[in-house]
Amino acid sequence: NTICPIQCPIPNCKERCQSDDHFHAFSDLQVNHFCGNEHQCRELCEDNGICQVVTKPKEQEEIYEGLVKETSITFTKYIQLSERLKCNKKIPPNEFKHTGKHTHKENGFHYCDAKCQFCEYYCTLPYGHTLHTHDTGHGIMTQTEFTGEDNVFEYAGYKLRVGDQGTFVLCNLFCKGLGRHRHIDYCQNVINCKDENQGRDIQHINEKVLPNPDKPKDFISHKLFWKRTGFKDPYSVQDQQEFEKCDYECPDDENLSYSNNEF
Repeated sequence: NTICPIQCPIPNCKERCQSDDHFHAFSDLQVNHFCGNEHQCRELCEDNGICQVVTKPKEQEEIYEGLVKETSITFTKYIQLSERLKCNKKIPPNEFKHTGKHTHKENGFHYCDAKCQFCEYYCTLPYGHTLHTHDTGHGIMTQTEFTGEDNVFEYAGYKLRVGDQGTFVLCNLFCKGLGRHRHIDYCQNVINCKDENQGRDIQHINEKVLPNPDKPKDFISHKLFWKRTGFKDPYSVQDQQEFEKCDYECPDDENLSYSNNEF
C-alpha cells in the first residue's frame, strides 16, 4: 500500500493523509498529515457579548416548599436560555487554523452581557448599547431571599419567613404583589445615615435585620431600588406612580388610610 495511512490531524476529521507516499514522514523533519480538504472551525465565538438569547423562556412547573411548615407554592419556572455559538469560519486546506478571530458571524448581532442580579436574565439590548439602563423580560428571582421587619410575614396570600427564597416569583411581578411598599437594602453610606443626610428615597434602619444582621441596612424607595439594579423599571407608569406614595397605613375612626408622609 503506497498511501500514507495516518489520519488528518484536524480534530474530528476522519480523512486520511493526502500523500500517496507511504514513507513521506521520513523525508522531512516536520510533516503534517493533512487530508487536503477545507475544514469547519469548531471553536467558540470570541466576540464580546452573548451570541444567542432565547427571548421566549422555557417553562416548567415546580413546587416551592417554604420555611413555614404549611407553605407550599406551585409555580411556573421560566428559564432564559443563552448560548455562545461556534465559529462559522472555514480552516483553509493544509492549515491548522484560519486567519482572524473566531466569530459566529462577521459583524453579527450580540446581546449585551449584563445580567439582572435577581433573576439572572441577560439584557436583550445590543452589546455596547448606549442607553443608561439595561432591559430584559425578567424571570423568577432565583438569586434572592426574602427579608422583612418581622421574622414571619405574608406575601401574596402565603406565609413566609425571613430567608425564604424568591424562586417562585417573577422580578416584574414581585412589587405588584406588595402594593405601596419600600425595599430593604444594605446601607451604602453609613456616614450619611448617621448624619441623617441620606436623601428622600432612603431611611436608615436602626434595628438589626436578617440576613447578615450586623451589616447596616436601609429602607429604600421602589424607584431607587430599580435604579440601583441598572435595569429599566419593568412596571407600568401607573404602578410606578402608586409605588411612589407612602406605604404607611394610618388607622382612623372608620377605616385605614395612607399617610402622606415621605421618607
